[in-house]
Amino acid sequence: MAYDVSISVMFTGEKFYPRDFSKLTKVHFDSFSEPGDLVKKTTRVYKFGCAHKIFDEDKLNHASEALSFVKQYYDSLRKSGVEDIIFYTHIQYYDQCNFEFDPKYLSTLGALGIRLAITCTDETDTVLDQV
Repeated sequence: MAYDVSISVMFTGEKFYPRDFSKLTKVHFDSFSEPGDLVKKTTRVYKFGCAHKIFDEDKLNHASEALSFVKQYYDSLRKSGVEDIIFYTHIQYYDQCNFEFDPKYLSTLGALGIRLAITCTDETDTVLDQV
């Protein structure tokens, strides 16, 4: 049974500058890096821009909210240099992990060329330790 589901979206592109996109659209990213930024604790630089947006975990419909966001800004994101969009779904569960997505949701992701990544984490021992 799932007990926590989170949705986040990653936007990347060699010519994507998240700071400029945010200034233009007033969109807030939860984290970002730009082409040429230093990779933390190294002397290497990022060759691409990357932005990460987390959607409200307290809402039941945060997958729909994330998709609505991307659809609203899709053209602007592409014009700003975004080449790849990935929806990350992280499910923490105990006992068993079952989930399903609405077919319209999946077909919309596919039509927009958005990849869906799913991570399932077994928290059975953690939940039992708290009892």
